[in-house]
Amino acid sequence: MTSAPRNLTRRAVALGVLAASALLSACTLLPKSEKLAVYQLPLTALPAASQSPTMSSLRISTPESGQMIDSARILVVPDGNRLAAYEGVRWADPSPVLVRERLVQAFLDDRRIAVVSTDRNPLPSVLDLSGTLRTFQVEYRDSKPVAVVRYEARLVALRTGRLLAANRFEVAQPSNGTSVTDVVTAFGQATDALSAALVKWAVEQGAATAPLDARPVPVSQQNPSRQRHDEQRVEPMPQPAPPKPMR
Repeated sequence: MTSAPRNLTRRAVALGVLAASALLSACTLLPKSEKLAVYQLPLTALPAASQSPTMSSLRISTPESGQMIDSARILVVPDGNRLAAYEGVRWADPSPVLVRERLVQAFLDDRRIAVVSTDRNPLPSVLDLSGTLRTFQVEYRDSKPVAVVRYEARLVALRTGRLLAANRFEVAQPSNGTSVTDVVTAFGQATDALSAALVKWAVEQGAATAPLDARPVPVSQQNPSRQRHDEQRVEPMPQPAPPKPMR
C-alpha cells in the first residue's frame, strides 16, 4: 500500500533533477558579455599664453557628427571605403564629446579667455565655438595606421547669432605601431595639434570681433545644441597585430 507514494516521490525527484540539468545546460548556451577595454584620449597640456585674457567668455558646443562618428567605438578604415571598428575596445565617451572636452582643456591651458564653458553646463557667454566633426578614425596609408581628425569650426556671436568666422582643420598623425595603444597615442597627438591650431584661430578671430567688455548672453537665452550619444552598430574588427591587423 505504500509503494505507490514512494514511486511518485522518486519520480518527482527524478523530474526535478532533469529540470535542473536542463536549466544548467541552457545557462551555458547564453552568450557571454563582451569584455571591453576602455581608453581615455591622451592629452598634453598647451603652454599658457603670455598676454592677459583677450575675451571674456566662450561656450564650446559638442560637435555635430555623422551616426558612425557619434559613437564610442574606435573606428578604422582598413581598406577602400570599408568602415570597421577595433574589437573589444572603446573610448570612454563618444568621439564628439572627446573632442569637446579636449578643446575645453586647451582653452583653459591657454588662459586667453577668462571663462570657458560647454553646452552641457553653459555659463553666460559672448561667443559660441561649434562645428562638425567630419572624421575621427584610423586610416591605413602605405599599410601603416594614421589617426585622422577633420573638424569644421564655426565661431558665432551669441547675442546676435552672427557667424563671425569659419575654418576647416585637418590633422593626420601617423602611429608608431599597429597596437591599439599606439593608435590611441596617435589620436592624442592628433587632437593636441588640432586643439593648438583651433585655439590660436578662435582667439585671434574672437579678439577682433568681441572685445573683453562685450556683454555675455545669459544661459536662459542660449540654445545649446542637441547632443547625441547613441551607440551605433559597426562592424567589429580585431585588435591590430603586425603585420596586418585587419581581418
